[in-house]
Amino acid sequence: MKKYFFKGVVSHRRVKSKKHGFDYPYRSIFLENIYDFQEKKINHIQSSFFNFSFLKNDDSEKILNNIHKFIKKNNILNENLKINLLKTPDFSFLKTFNPVCFWFLKKNEKNLMMVAEVTNTFHEKQIYYVHDSLNILDGKKWIPIQKKMYVSPFADKQGLYQFKISGEPLNIKINEFDPSGKLEILSNLKGEKINFSWRNKLVIYFSIFINSSLVIARIHLQALFLWLKKVKVFAHNGKGYVD
Repeated sequence: MKKYFFKGVVSHRRVKSKKHGFDYPYRSIFLENIYDFQEKKINHIQSSFFNFSFLKNDDSEKILNNIHKFIKKNNILNENLKINLLKTPDFSFLKTFNPVCFWFLKKNEKNLMMVAEVTNTFHEKQIYYVHDSLNILDGKKWIPIQKKMYVSPFADKQGLYQFKISGEPLNIKINEFDPSGKLEILSNLKGEKINFSWRNKLVIYFSIFINSSLVIARIHLQALFLWLKKVKVFAHNGKGYVD
C-alpha cells in the first residue's frame, strides 16, 4: 500500500436554464493498493495525523463485496489486481465530509471499474458501480448510469449520469441529465498524485485540512448563488432516494 497527496481541481458547469459554474482546488489523499486479494483484507495504513477507520465500516465492506462479485462473475484472476481509493480521511480532531469519493479496480494498471460513493448534505448515500463489462475504462467512452438520489436542491433526484474516466493523470468527467434527457450539469475532477516527503508533509496536511474545512461552506455558497439566480428548487421532502 502506498499513500499519495492528490492535488486536483473540481470544475462544475450548469448548462440548463440559468448558466452557473465554478472551479475549486481539490486536495485529498490517494491510496494505492489498499486491499490484499490473497488475504482478503484491507492492507494496514499507518498515519499519526489521519484516521482511516472508514475502511472498515459497512459501506466500505459493501463496496468490497460487490467488487469481489464483479471479479467472480467475470472470471478475473487475482494476479496484478489492485484497488485504489481517492478519499479524504478524517483527522484526529475533525470529521471530514466527502460529497463524492472514488474507488478504482485495476488490472495490469488499467481501470476495470470505478465506484463513485456519493453523499449528500442530508447524509444519505448512494453507490454507483461504473464499468463496461471487461472493457478498459480509458476515457474514450461514456458509461451511463441511472441517478438514484437527491444531491442538490437545484436538480431532480431522478435523471441520468454519464461517466468518463481516464487513468494517469486522473481525469473523471460526469455529465448529469434531467429526467427528460436534457443535459443539465457538467462536472470534472482532474489532478495528479504527489509523493509525501519530509519537506512537504506539513504543507500537505495544512492544505487538506483547509480543503476539508471549506467543503460545506462552498456547497452552501454556491446554493445561495443559484437561489439568487432563481434556479428551480426541488424539495427534499424527507426522502432523497429514488423509489
